[in-house]
Amino acid sequence: MKKMQILDVNGRRIPYSVLRRDVRNIYLRIGRDLRVEVVLPLKEKISMTQFLMKKLPWIEKKVIEITQMKRLFNNKKILYKGEPITVKVFQMRIGEDGVGSVKQRRRRKSVRLYKRVLHLYENYGRKWENLLEEFVAQMTLQTVERDTKKWEKRLGVKVSSLNIKDMKIWGYCKQNGDLYFNSKLVCLPENLRNYVVLHELLHLKHFDHSKRYKRELAKYYFDYKEAERMLKNYLP
Repeated sequence: MKKMQILDVNGRRIPYSVLRRDVRNIYLRIGRDLRVEVVLPLKEKISMTQFLMKKLPWIEKKVIEITQMKRLFNNKKILYKGEPITVKVFQMRIGEDGVGSVKQRRRRKSVRLYKRVLHLYENYGRKWENLLEEFVAQMTLQTVERDTKKWEKRLGVKVSSLNIKDMKIWGYCKQNGDLYFNSKLVCLPENLRNYVVLHELLHLKHFDHSKRYKRELAKYYFDYKEAERMLKNYLP
């Protein structure tokens, strides 16, 4: 069972836990919630204080990287096409406008984007968080479908299926031609979203990250290394 302890990292209290597993080596990892986890071999004898002090520079670096990442959803603000927009939530109650039937009111839009403010109308048991996720996923699907058609034509490939999914990576490709993209992809700046789509579609020609793949990737996106670097600044 994990027992949480506290590590001081530049004045920030970082929780950490130590686990013993049937492994050969010591593993150190830090999550996006800034929780550190140390995995030790079952019979490993080690001074945890000395080990963590030795690894402190690496931990400090990772803490800075994570805290400086741009979050796509942050309370009542989200990134939409790379720009922050405000989310306003309204409570809609049956009969408050005095017109129309319940059935008519249910057909009204629950989400409206107007002048960089996203209006969410919470009603009929639907939480604003769900409305927000549905809106972002819908916009992602629309933009990715458009981007995919463009790159299919340029690359001479054919997608078997296009799927939007809530996941921790931006996208992946299967050998059968099925493509999967993060449901929050529309939150990224257009150039980065476009790069992610190109990156995955090109795998339909080269199912690897070989030199041949990278040479062709550079033909369509010459600064792809910079795009990869910039993507690390965003939390899916």
